[in-house]
Amino acid sequence: MNLNTKRSFKLAVIGLVLLLFSIIITALNLNQGTLSIIVGILIISSFVIAVTGLISSLKSLKEPNIFKKIFGFIINLSITIVIILIIIANAIDISNALS
Repeated sequence: MNLNTKRSFKLAVIGLVLLLFSIIITALNLNQGTLSIIVGILIISSFVIAVTGLISSLKSLKEPNIFKKIFGFIINLSITIVIILIIIANAIDISNALS
C-alpha cells in the first residue's frame, strides 16, 4: 500500500471523528460561549484535513483499488462537499439578511 493511500485513509478517519465530535457537541446543546468557538475550530480543522486527504486520494488513483483507498476518497470528498455546501448556504443567508 502506497503512502498516499495510507495518508488518505488516516486523514479521512481523523476528519470524520472531528466532524462527529462537533455534531455531538452541537446536538447536546453544549455550544455556549467558548464551546461554540471550539465547534467552529473543529469544523474548520475537519475541512482542512478532508481537503488534504482528498488531494492524497487523488494522488493515489493509479494504485490498485483497495478498501482504504476507496473509503478515504469517499469520506474526504463527502466532508469537503458538505462543508462547501454549508458555506454557500450561510453566504446566501447572510446575503438575504443584508438585502
